[in-house]
Amino acid sequence: MLCDVRIVAEDAKLSFMFTKRGLVPELAAHLLVPRVVGLSHGADLLMSGRMFRGEEAARIGLASEAVPRDKVFAVAMEKARSYAHAAPASVAFVKKLVWEAARTPMSMPEVQEAEGRMFSYLGKQPDFKEGIASFVERRTPQWKMSTNKLPADLLDPFDSKL
Repeated sequence: MLCDVRIVAEDAKLSFMFTKRGLVPELAAHLLVPRVVGLSHGADLLMSGRMFRGEEAARIGLASEAVPRDKVFAVAMEKARSYAHAAPASVAFVKKLVWEAARTPMSMPEVQEAEGRMFSYLGKQPDFKEGIASFVERRTPQWKMSTNKLPADLLDPFDSKL
């Protein structure tokens, strides 16, 4: 559940079996699972500890995609490659916004304000120019920005609200 994107085998056997072992699920499952699949599906999976297949996980949104068992690694690698070809700074900001907006009770205007600051910052950076040029020239972009040097105030847009 702590992964951004989850690829599973269609026939995978999955379970939050903790309740069948006298425990409770961990790693923020009580927050993440209902937010991802909805309260009813989340409560069912967490309280019952029942076994379910990858196909169901994808159908209810717990997994991003269910594929034949022998294709899981290839599909996951293809998705990873697609993210790796995107601008690293942009991906870092998107990842931050997605997880922060999911974990905090932010309003739409607050999220839009954070997006606006990131959009404005990135629009003045060399990777934006490179992204446009590579598109027009029909070539692979050569990204220049490092995620290690991004402004902390932009990477932590919600921290002042917590």
